[in-house]
Amino acid sequence: SCVVAIAMTNCAFAESLAIQAGRIIPISGSEIENGIVLIEGKTIRAVGTDVVVPNDARIIDAKDKTVMPGLIDAQSRLFLPEETDLNPGRGAAEYNVLDALDPFDQDYKEVLAQGITTICVAPHSSSTWTCRTALLRLNGTGSIQKMLLESDVTVKAALGLSRGNRSSSLERLSDYASLREAFIAAQSYLKRWEKYEHALAEYDKEKAKAKAKEGPPQ
Repeated sequence: SCVVAIAMTNCAFAESLAIQAGRIIPISGSEIENGIVLIEGKTIRAVGTDVVVPNDARIIDAKDKTVMPGLIDAQSRLFLPEETDLNPGRGAAEYNVLDALDPFDQDYKEVLAQGITTICVAPHSSSTWTCRTALLRLNGTGSIQKMLLESDVTVKAALGLSRGNRSSSLERLSDYASLREAFIAAQSYLKRWEKYEHALAEYDKEKAKAKAKEGPPQ
């Protein structure tokens, strides 16, 4: 039987929606045979075999189908045209994948048909550090802002370039050393930043005390 994936989009239903399914695979719990999924607005209100359907609800007959939550692709290259992929050696942790996306790519329809409703977009591994990734909802709006669930979800890194699926042990060792140095540098920067914030807070506190002693201007 066909699979129907459910995802709550930014566009709320103007009415209650009841999906009569032959089989329901919920997020948790056992599978449900011949059940109903009731949706109101952006919220799934009820799932089960004894769901009370409002009289004004729109009913979708999916009795010959399996209904389940939308799947998540944790590493997708959707909306990334091949020609915009970073060349080897040109990736960097400060790059943002959102700057390279083509939101009008119609391939998302095929991805939706496979039951995937949310993707984490990450390009090919072009260097040790590639870019910051983003989480998108496939809602067909053609707008990055409306699809975006969260930016800077991860920073993609690689031990040996994955393109061609070949790398030497020396390349991986070099990349490991580079990653380790970057993490140590990040820890050092964080400590310096925390020290700066503490010193700034103390300065502001002493400045406020001095101003209070001076009293109001004459």
